[in-house]
Amino acid sequence: LTGSATDSETGIAQVLVTVRQDSSGLYFDGTSFSSTDPVPVPAAVNAGNNTWALPLSAGVLSEGPYSVTQQAVDFASNVQA
Repeated sequence: LTGSATDSETGIAQVLVTVRQDSSGLYFDGTSFSSTDPVPVPAAVNAGNNTWALPLSAGVLSEGPYSVTQQAVDFASNVQA
């Protein structure tokens, strides 16, 4: 999964991604879809081009569709609303 996030003042410090498997209602916990509660998983942030990435293997994404949300945090600790 990839996306973008920008902050013109301090820059993006962290992006947290939550992935829900719609068919089961379970959330990705960083390894598998086994959590009944949302689990924000840290994504890799590339500040040079304002992108983030959360690598997921094809084996993990076997039964879609999925719902994905992301929340960015800047270096001033402001959290995306």
